[in-house]
Amino acid sequence: MQHRGRWLEFAARPLALPRQRFAGVWLTLRDVTERRRAERLRTALDAAREELLRKEKRAALGGLVDGIAHEIGNPLGVAVTAASLAQDQLHELRASFEAGILRQRDMRHHLQQALAAADMALANLRRAAALVAGVKQIALDSSEKVREDMSIGTYVSTVVASLSSLSSGTPHRVGVDVRADPVVSVCPAALAQVVTNLVHNALTHAFPAGRPGRVVVWVDLVAGGLVEIGCRDDGVGMSAATLLRIYEPFFTTARDQGSGLGLYIVHNLVTDLLRGTIVARATPERGTTVVVRFPARPGDS
Repeated sequence: MQHRGRWLEFAARPLALPRQRFAGVWLTLRDVTERRRAERLRTALDAAREELLRKEKRAALGGLVDGIAHEIGNPLGVAVTAASLAQDQLHELRASFEAGILRQRDMRHHLQQALAAADMALANLRRAAALVAGVKQIALDSSEKVREDMSIGTYVSTVVASLSSLSSGTPHRVGVDVRADPVVSVCPAALAQVVTNLVHNALTHAFPAGRPGRVVVWVDLVAGGLVEIGCRDDGVGMSAATLLRIYEPFFTTARDQGSGLGLYIVHNLVTDLLRGTIVARATPERGTTVVVRFPARPGDS
């Protein structure tokens, strides 16, 4: 009960004496004001934290939607403009042909302009398609969330081997170092996407044109029963300012070579599906290392 701004806890229990069934009642009255205040404060803090999380999620979703609209809108806008230019050139070509005034020089000019515009439209449509595919990877469907028991080192080696086309025709080398090969329970699709994006990101951003490099993916079992998957390159590295932004959606240092969703997707997969952590370290001209750690069994997280 509450009395004059204080919370009091009242309790009563029978008082028994030898050879007597009932000798009275034992009454206790205790001041629990501080405990009630602490409970109220804890409840208020929990509510405030939940509201803050909701606001952060709404803000993140709003930022993601704005980013998607902006990033996909740009290539689509360029594609529409290029297609319109190609159409104009072809209309002029047809008009000259039907009027009987088409010269070889004019035909060559119109065809060159139309082909250049078509190439530009196609390149930007492919970029938009890649962005859409990247966005779809952010939320894996339920079939991709199924866990399986597998030898993690063997599986990662298989995934990296399947990525040979990424480095074929380049001076770069991609290797695997299996330091441990424990059987773990993991989402295969999520793990494959993580490894693929890490390797692709390294090959795309670490080595400028003409500079050969090496990418190494390793698998290990570390303290606490955690699986460790790392990706290290000997490329150009990155600045501290860039390192702070690598998990932001659509942030990229090579706009013409990627969507900027690779590490954002990796971060989501590691923290949500694999229930682990991801840490990146980089120094300009000394390469980049990304380390992912997650529990071998879901119940360990």
